[in-house]
Amino acid sequence: MNSISRSIKTPQIKLRELNFGTDGTAVTPVATGLDAFSIKEVIDNGTGNYTFIFNLPFELAAQLKGFSMLAAGRTLFVDAIDFDRITVQCTDLAGADADAAFFLSVVGSDHRLLY
Repeated sequence: MNSISRSIKTPQIKLRELNFGTDGTAVTPVATGLDAFSIKEVIDNGTGNYTFIFNLPFELAAQLKGFSMLAAGRTLFVDAIDFDRITVQCTDLAGADADAAFFLSVVGSDHRLLY
């Protein structure tokens, strides 16, 4: 029996994950945590609204993987997301905008999936 060996090519996505946080109750919020060095700038857009600009943009738009609030009675949702930034809005449990301290986990791709 003749056996033919073939290499199988499977497209892969090169993922990168950023884990960082900020204390939005501070006068000037700054990035903290494991990947704080990957954040170029933290912009305080108003009560509870923060934009994190990445030093190295992703090839495809990033996604929020998860978050952790550092105080009770606060929650967070994604306001906007792009290749080079994520904007989040923090609210209290009644839905009113509120400053908060939190950590984010953002994941994105550094390579387009090619077939």
